[in-house]
Formats: sequence, C-alpha cells, structure tokens
Amino acid sequence: AFQRVMEKIKLKLPDEQKTPMDRDDAFSWIRWMKSSPTPMIVDVSKTFQSIINATVITDQSMERIDQTREQFLARLRCRLVLLPSGASLKGPLLEPSSSLICGKLLYGGITRYRLIGSHNSNRSPRKAGERTDIMVSSKDNLPTWIQYGGPERMYEAVDMGPCAALEVLLMAPGQGIVPEKSPQMQEMMIENLAWRPERMFGQYMSENGDGDGGGNEDGGSSINDQ
Repeated sequence: AFQRVMEKIKLKLPDEQKTPMDRDDAFSWIRWMKSSPTPMIVDVSKTFQSIINATVITDQSMERIDQTREQFLARLRCRLVLLPSGASLKGPLLEPSSSLICGKLLYGGITRYRLIGSHNSNRSPRKAGERTDIMVSSKDNLPTWIQYGGPERMYEAVDMGPCAALEVLLMAPGQGIVPEKSPQMQEMMIENLAWRPERMFGQYMSENGDGDGGGNEDGGSSINDQ
C-alpha cells in the first residue's frame, strides 16, 4: 500500500499552489531545500502518520493484522533527505534487519548503495547494490525503490545539482524506531520545522486526470550501475 501511495507523490511547485500565500511559501521552502550547503535529513513523520491514518488504513485492515491504529502508526517514520550537488550523507543510515524502506526521488539525481562489512570489520567497506535515479524534468515520475534494513545504507547526490528524496520506513511489529545517536546523524537531523509539509506534496495526474500517474511515463531515467 505504501509503495502505491509513494508512486503518486510529487513535490508541488509554486505555480501548482492554490493561493498567493501558498505559492510564496512553496517558493521559499523549495529554495531553502535546494540551497542547503550540507546534507540534511528532515523528519516529517508526524505529518505522514496523520495522512496515512486519515487516508490509507482502515479499521478492517487493522483487524486483519491484529493491531490498533496507534500500534501500527508507531512503526512508521518518514524523512526527507536533502543533498547538495555531488555530496553524500555524512554517515550511513542503519535500520533493523526486519524493517522495510520505500524511497522516492523528488528532484535532481541520487545514487543509493549498501555498505558491506562496514560496522563489524576492520576492512574498508565495499559498495553493493548501487543504483542511480535521475529526474530530467519536474514532470518525471520515477518508480519508487524498496530497500531492507540490516546493512548500512548511503545516499549520494549526482554532480548535476541538489537532490531530494522522500523515505518511508516501516518497522516490524513490536520493534520501535532506534534513535540516531551518532554525531554525524545528529548533525544532519532536523525536526520541528515551522512548515506544513502536507502543502508541499501533491499527486502525479494520469491521462484521465485521476491522480494515479505511474512511474517513468514522462521520460525519467533509472540507471542500474550494478
């Protein structure tokens, strides 16, 4: 369900906003996102949880998995990854092995990969599963990607301008989110911004106008490096 939701998500540009105030806010926030001098991770979990609670999950679906809404929403996190051109995260991302991560590129180009043997070995880590996605224009709707917890993960912006990606994390039942405690992660993490991220995201429209656009319909490229 989350992958279907993520497939539709896009960053709403200023000219797609409804009011002059919203257009000014969108212009300011997008300019801030693209001008970030260092890698940043913005936590938008509370907003995402509210949207999922109102639009995706139902009482019937909770009965099927034998969980309350509160228990299920506690397993969800959502974050916005912002990278300057050519920059990579200051430190790797690490989630429990039973977790699932769904990602979506919002603009620019991004390379993702896993680091093998990086936290339990004296040898230098090696890259695995390297993939690069590039948005040629704001109309490109690239497919989402799925990753799994366990190995350390890294993101790096393609040296063609800044990039932004949206990540949704789903933890296994009974498994909470482990706070990021490394100095590198603490330096990148941002919470409680004075903005309303729900106004910054919209949906791709399909040809029949139902807001159900698919991936790669508008000419975006997805490059598999390995």
